[in-house]
Amino acid sequence: MADNITLRIDGLDDLKRVLLEIPRQLRKKYLTQALRKAANVVRDEARKLAPVLQVPTKYRKSGTVKNAIKVRVSKESRKDGNIGVFVNVKPLSKTQISQFIL
Repeated sequence: MADNITLRIDGLDDLKRVLLEIPRQLRKKYLTQALRKAANVVRDEARKLAPVLQVPTKYRKSGTVKNAIKVRVSKESRKDGNIGVFVNVKPLSKTQISQFIL
């Protein structure tokens, strides 16, 4: 059963205008730091809820997924001139993948 939630936020246009008045370098540095700190809360909760392998095997070890949950800067947002971060599971590198190949 779906619940209906209505959310109304006033003042976002004013906030965006004020933030755009901050010099670009300051905006980039401090807003990125603030977004990362906020995203760290989400990352920590995701790590708590991530499944952990109970019995390690030859090709898998306990905590791999949990430790791979990272906060990363959005390249797409940066290309558009904005600032953004996201929380996701960082994929294995090519070196890590090659370790699993027999």
